[in-house]
Amino acid sequence: IFALENAKTVQRFNSDRFKRWLVSGSIPEKLGLPKEGGLVSGEAPTGVPRGLTVSEDFITLIEEQQLLEAVDNAYWLDDLRRRVQHYGWKYDYGSRSIKPSSFLGPLPDWADVLATRMVDQGLVTEKPDQVIVNEY
Repeated sequence: IFALENAKTVQRFNSDRFKRWLVSGSIPEKLGLPKEGGLVSGEAPTGVPRGLTVSEDFITLIEEQQLLEAVDNAYWLDDLRRRVQHYGWKYDYGSRSIKPSSFLGPLPDWADVLATRMVDQGLVTEKPDQVIVNEY
């Protein structure tokens, strides 16, 4: 979960470069690791997406490991230039929408727990019913 409010560390972010990379990037073109230290300030640098929220320690280390294992062991679609998983609803990349017929079922337990926590912590007002996992 990402947020600008109460963010402790924000790296300089080039949104145009990131958008181009999302569309055309491939595994060999992965972005490098962030530099140590980064920017520490109460103000976000320009170019950071509006509404970005950073919620530190939203999941524990054990939850992170379990989440990665669950995602790694699940079925991946590979019809895009990246691997992707859809939960709750299948996103239609052609129409950039979700169709009523694209309901896949309720979120898996791991996602439902996180969705409930998001509501409980006031990060969202409605419980999310869709998750998209992308591997670049």
